[in-house]
Amino acid sequence: FTLEANKSLIFNLTGENTVANALSGHGGVEKNGDGSMRLTAQGSDIGSMAVAAGDAVLAQQGAFRAGTYTTQTGAATTLESSALLNVSGTFTQQTGSTLNLSLNGDKVRAGEAMIQADSAVLGGTLDITGFDASLPASALMANRVMVIKTTNAMNTEFSQVSFGGALAGADYLLLHGSRTPDNLRY
Repeated sequence: FTLEANKSLIFNLTGENTVANALSGHGGVEKNGDGSMRLTAQGSDIGSMAVAAGDAVLAQQGAFRAGTYTTQTGAATTLESSALLNVSGTFTQQTGSTLNLSLNGDKVRAGEAMIQADSAVLGGTLDITGFDASLPASALMANRVMVIKTTNAMNTEFSQVSFGGALAGADYLLLHGSRTPDNLRY
């Protein structure tokens, strides 16, 4: 589907749905309805994505690209193990939204974040699944994952973080703090 500038393609969905076509153009996509919308095509590149209700499931191989990406209160965005998200503008997770990330697979390489954006406004819940809980503590350093990387600003926090649905505060086995070489993260 090609999206014209200043126009939106609105999906008002119930149940489980799959969109197998790539989305492109300067227009936007709006996901409404309490159902899920599973995007499976490679190469989508759109102006904006707004998840107003239900769940937008990014299931494509490689990156889904958007100018802005917003998950609104009460809605969810899910990145399956094959998917990445690149946002040239602001990535927003509103208070009361959910971001589900699956770490299964080999998609995240050293220095590559699952979500890359110019800036991020974070709220709601971050739920991370797919990690290997049987790993010994000594193996954890080799299994660090960067979830979100911004070029400019990430000044807010998720209201809660869970691992496989289990709410958890920070549980540090090793404390380490330093600036990244580009001085954009700490």
